[in-house]
Amino acid sequence: MTLAVVNLSDPVIEIGLPVASLACWVVLYVTTVLASRPTVVTPGAAVAGFPGQEPPAVVNLLANGWRQTGDAAQSTLLDLAARRYLELRQADPDSRTTTVHLTGRAPDDLNPYERQVYDRVAERAVEGVVPLAALNFSDAAWSTDWSTRLRHAVVADARRLGVSRPRVSRPLVTLLRMLGVVAAGGVAVGSWHYVTRSGGDRLGAGAAFVVTAMVLAAIAGRDLGERDTPAGRAAAARWLGLRARLAGHAATGDLPPAAVTAGDRYLAYACALGRTSSLITFGVADRGLLWSSYGGRWRQVSVSYPGGLARYQAPLGRTAPTTVTGEVLWHEVWQRQPSDDGPGRPINHYLVIDDGHADRLRAWILPHKIADECRLGDIVTARVRPWSRRVLGVTVQRATP
Repeated sequence: MTLAVVNLSDPVIEIGLPVASLACWVVLYVTTVLASRPTVVTPGAAVAGFPGQEPPAVVNLLANGWRQTGDAAQSTLLDLAARRYLELRQADPDSRTTTVHLTGRAPDDLNPYERQVYDRVAERAVEGVVPLAALNFSDAAWSTDWSTRLRHAVVADARRLGVSRPRVSRPLVTLLRMLGVVAAGGVAVGSWHYVTRSGGDRLGAGAAFVVTAMVLAAIAGRDLGERDTPAGRAAAARWLGLRARLAGHAATGDLPPAAVTAGDRYLAYACALGRTSSLITFGVADRGLLWSSYGGRWRQVSVSYPGGLARYQAPLGRTAPTTVTGEVLWHEVWQRQPSDDGPGRPINHYLVIDDGHADRLRAWILPHKIADECRLGDIVTARVRPWSRRVLGVTVQRATP
């Protein structure tokens, strides 16, 4: 009789206990996530002028349900122009020709995310000037890192102002992690019972405990974003009131970036609230249309990329190798070895070099084994085969800082 009871209890301990432990933790975590969602704010009454002192990037966070959009960086750039750190000029009716100019005003009093936007302009500027469209990035990882740092800086400022807070507080994260350890204990007990009964390796129970505890701790510590505070809800209502008023002025969305004037931050706040056209971008560049300052002047170049047949070597003797010297404008993985376990090992890369002589460039095929010999911004001399468009070797003449 006793043996039968023990046998019946085995599934309860080995399956039921781990499942129940994990299910309880998941319910608590999901409840926490749902309960911490930002409050939906009702727009307040529209008022004349600006309804608060929050910077445009923080306003962008508040007006979008405590989620930052790309307008945060764009509105910050416009705000820097309004405050005379930068100047925007439009040479002809086409707003896509807008250029950004450094004014010489020291950026020492800017906050971290304002300084980050200013530094992006400064690092791209040639003799103090950069086309507005040339502020984007030629590398997706670089763009993502830049945007992530900007978001963290804006969030830090919003918290400093008392208008935002983490969705899950540190004490609550600690509690969830402790409960995760308890849940991992339930998994470990079930595993221990099984390996003891079956004569397996008891180290497996310890491994189950450690892995489960680590996974649950990582989930509990995930950044779920920001949520409201009483001061944040009041500020958001004021700014949403302004956005509602701007919605009745359709012409605001048609204003070019150069319409911003010194001392007038109106366009910057309109951008933060999503009410202006988006010609400013800090995202990833269109690889077919790149901006280059090689040779001392800014110009836009078009790039053609090789097709599938270009991966093969040309017959020996078909054409002699030649050299190309210039700045690396684009460098990315093109082909990967097929794999069922992930993206696969890189085989070939695209390499675009601007020699300063033409506005139409061709991308070269850079084998992976020599892909690390250069990077974006380097001045290089590449030995290439024009027929197959393959790079045979790369020599860096001047490395990017």
